[in-house]
Amino acid sequence: MAYQNITASLSPADIQEIKAAFATIQAKLPFLVTLSAEERPTYLRWAIKD
Repeated sequence: MAYQNITASLSPADIQEIKAAFATIQAKLPFLVTLSAEERPTYLRWAIKD
């Protein structure tokens, strides 16, 4: 869904900086895991109950 009231543009340098920042985060937090589509609702329900 496109939002017509939002315009954004990033320079190639900005995009590279953002990608580098994500790479740094992944390197600093290697214990993070990726949840499958089936696993996400289960963990979301746990968070809501607490």
